[in-house]
Amino acid sequence: MLMKLFSLFPAILLLLFALTCSKNNPDETALPNGKLGTYAQISISVTSIENSLSFYRRLGFQKTDGRETGNNPWVLLSDGDISVVLSGNRFPSPALTYFSSNLEQTAKDLRTKGVQLTEIRNDKQKLSSTVLADPNDFGITLINFASGRIPKPDGIPRAICGRYGEITIPTTDLDQSLAFWQKVGFALKQRNQLPFPRATVSDGMATIGIEQDGLSPSVALTYHVEDLPACIGKLKEAGIGIDREIVDDNGNAYFITLRDPDGQLIIVRGKTM
Repeated sequence: MLMKLFSLFPAILLLLFALTCSKNNPDETALPNGKLGTYAQISISVTSIENSLSFYRRLGFQKTDGRETGNNPWVLLSDGDISVVLSGNRFPSPALTYFSSNLEQTAKDLRTKGVQLTEIRNDKQKLSSTVLADPNDFGITLINFASGRIPKPDGIPRAICGRYGEITIPTTDLDQSLAFWQKVGFALKQRNQLPFPRATVSDGMATIGIEQDGLSPSVALTYHVEDLPACIGKLKEAGIGIDREIVDDNGNAYFITLRDPDGQLIIVRGKTM
């Protein structure tokens, strides 16, 4: 699985080159102890940049950088809360991408903790990127690049499906998954047994929800909204269909799912869930 993730790198390197040439922002501060990087974003593999960009724009995302045509097309998007890269390269997605100018030390620390890594070095043998995966084959890519040059979310929420909450990962072994995420620097924020075993972890840059026998059939981007019926109305007005809807005993929807053009799962939870 890890080797398949390497197809992501050409698109990322193009992104980094473009940002380096076009931005002149201050470099990042020192890498926080135990963190995977200083900035994280979500990477999604798509078959058509045009179709996917149209979908995410209708959700409320705005393009902040990218190249939509040519070899290795990519676009950087934000809904105000998160950054998402849509890449024309094929790789298991979604995936997390971290940026750091202290990657050698980060990789050394991870190896010391027993985390399996696959490394890519340049012709001068400098570590340029590292790939790892959780027990559920969710991929994480670490890139040796100063994140200060990358456009960040402005904190103004724009998604019509609510506020972004987490990446939700289904698992068959919550304890094993939780042990991995804590090993790579994530702190346990919450753990519940009902209505199904679930844990939430975060490193301050990314939040992961791990569910055993939960409602998510695959890795999902999860949003939360106060008024789900109003949200459903906005989605329909934007031409976005509902993939799945779960209702309570009174027939009120509290959980819906959407699919992007490539089938990427997006969950929207109402306030009762």
